[in-house]
Amino acid sequence: MVVLEGPDSALRMRAAYHLAQQLGKSIYRIRLDELVSRSPGDAGKHLAAAFDGAEAAHGILLIDGADALFGPSDAASSTAHLPSRRELTGILGRLRKHSCASILTASHIRTIHPSILDAVRAILKLGGTAAS
Repeated sequence: MVVLEGPDSALRMRAAYHLAQQLGKSIYRIRLDELVSRSPGDAGKHLAAAFDGAEAAHGILLIDGADALFGPSDAASSTAHLPSRRELTGILGRLRKHSCASILTASHIRTIHPSILDAVRAILKLGGTAAS
């Protein structure tokens, strides 16, 4: 698992797609900010479907905006659903067992839950903006 960290989301996306292109792999992108909902368990169901698709195609699972789901409770809005300890454990377990490469993107590494960071093999810090 690799984390692409930086303030510019366009730059993080370009870096992720460039890595996939260099590896000759397809990307299966999940935008976590769109999955985070008021219904507990919804994000986990959508994540499971994305994991299955990426594994079947031997592609790269791109979890965009990892801080939206894996961040501490003060990193998200008070109306957003954050995973319970059980959900987080299940997601982390699936990430660790995932047979394909995974890329997480985040604005700041400190917004990713420490239990997720334990499974990370590399952190690429991206500076500047996409226009530079």
